[in-house]
Amino acid sequence: MPSLNLSEETSKNIAVSMPGHMSCLDHHEWYKHGVCSGMSADEYFALASALVVQVADTNFGRYISGNIGNVVDSKQVLAEFRKDFGAESDSFISFHCKPKRGTHLLSHLLLEVRLYMKSTLSTGSALKDVLARPNYSTRGNCPEKFIINPVQ
Repeated sequence: MPSLNLSEETSKNIAVSMPGHMSCLDHHEWYKHGVCSGMSADEYFALASALVVQVADTNFGRYISGNIGNVVDSKQVLAEFRKDFGAESDSFISFHCKPKRGTHLLSHLLLEVRLYMKSTLSTGSALKDVLARPNYSTRGNCPEKFIINPVQ
């Protein structure tokens, strides 16, 4: 995919907020989602990085980061999310896992947390104001218990 020509500041921010940029995830995200946003690539990724910081500063974000490498219960993970975004917020989020064979058990690693947002976003948007229910199921594919994958 073509280079994004991001500013040095944006590149530094996504290096922290998007570990997958090492495999060009930022290119995929921009060409799949960002080009329709009406923002420049710098604006889009600045907003994305700011939203990641906002997530990290929630009960949910602290629970996820405090349990990296641990087996967690999906009901507890959702309970932490509800503390921040309300009792009806389950449809704003989904968890996506990948099976991993252990020595004796089949376990699942959390690879992706998807937050569903309104289609119109702007720089400076607050996370609580942009979450939305999509028009489709947001179940994800994680089992009742899964491991929060430590990014290597």
